[in-house]
Amino acid sequence: MGQHILAGNPPLALNLRQSSRARRISLRVSGVDGKITLTMPHGFAEREALAFAREKETWLRAQLERQPDMIRVCLGADIEVEGKARRIVPGRGRALVLTETELQVPGRVDTTARRVQAWLKARARDRLADASDRYAAQIGCTYTRLSLR
Repeated sequence: MGQHILAGNPPLALNLRQSSRARRISLRVSGVDGKITLTMPHGFAEREALAFAREKETWLRAQLERQPDMIRVCLGADIEVEGKARRIVPGRGRALVLTETELQVPGRVDTTARRVQAWLKARARDRLADASDRYAAQIGCTYTRLSLR
C-alpha cells in the first residue's frame, strides 16, 4: 500500500495498509513514534480511505499535538533516568555506567541508541520483577511469567 502525504501545515505522512481482518477503516497514531497508520479492509478503495483521513485531519493534528516531544538518543543528548536528566557520553569498557549526571555508553557511536534502549528495557524489567516479587509476597501469591512491552 505504501505511504501517502496528507496536505497541510505541516504535511502528515500516512502509512496505508490493508488488512484481511479489518471490517472498517481505522486511523491510529502511535504513542511511541507518532506514526499515523490508516488501515482499511481488502477491496476498499484507496481514495475513499484517504478521503476519510482528510475528514479526520483535525483529530489527527490534535492527537499529534498531545504527543510528547521526541528525544533523539545519541551522544550529547540529555535523557531522564530515575527522574534526573543525564547526559549521554562515551564510556569505557563494556557496560553502560550511570552516574549522577551522565549515562556513559561504551562502543561504537552508531550503536548508542540501540544500547541505551536495551539498557533501559533491562532496567525497567528488573524494577518490575522486584515490585512483582514484593507485591506477590504481600498478598501470598506467586506468578509464573513477567512480560514487559
